[in-house]
Amino acid sequence: LNTGYISSNDYVVTLTLDMWVMVVLGGLGNNRGALLGALVITVLDRLTAIATIQMNMSAIDLEFNYVRYILYGIILLLMLRYRPQGILPEPAAATNAPDLLTEPDTYVADS
Repeated sequence: LNTGYISSNDYVVTLTLDMWVMVVLGGLGNNRGALLGALVITVLDRLTAIATIQMNMSAIDLEFNYVRYILYGIILLLMLRYRPQGILPEPAAATNAPDLLTEPDTYVADS
């Protein structure tokens, strides 16, 4: 049996930012969209980690973790500006209610 403890140091603000970006990117109200957003952000996270390792081996001193959060900001701004519903928007709910915005069959004449 392995026992441990939960520390507030394990949950940092960047983890919350990651989750928000995943959900907004994928699409609010859509589980598949949230999974797609999580996939995109996870791939971006791994690519920046690889780039950080590669940069540590070179003469260029650049911290790609900061670049990652700049990319998150750019992605959020672009998504909210051009595609606010996300990559996979929430599908329209199917209902049996009549369409309330149909044209009437007859018109009332002005008096």
